[in-house]
Amino acid sequence: IYAREGDNVNIKLTNHVQYNVTIHWHGVRQLRTGWSDGPAYITQCPIRPGQSYLYNFTLTGQRGTLLWHAHISWLRATIHGAIVIL
Repeated sequence: IYAREGDNVNIKLTNHVQYNVTIHWHGVRQLRTGWSDGPAYITQCPIRPGQSYLYNFTLTGQRGTLLWHAHISWLRATIHGAIVIL
């Protein structure tokens, strides 16, 4: 994922696996968007199989390469990627 500082990021996640899932955005400052942080049962309910969720946050005051990953059970090690903030 590539974005610029100040961008509003909208990512629609549709769960196509047989397990509940959420995505955690490591290092992304969630200013007034804590529901997009990803820890299941803490900031949001898990996304059930076949369901979708819209992650919506603004990249404020940060640049660099950060990490996103699934935030439930062993899926943490199998669903992941980078978010590059220019």
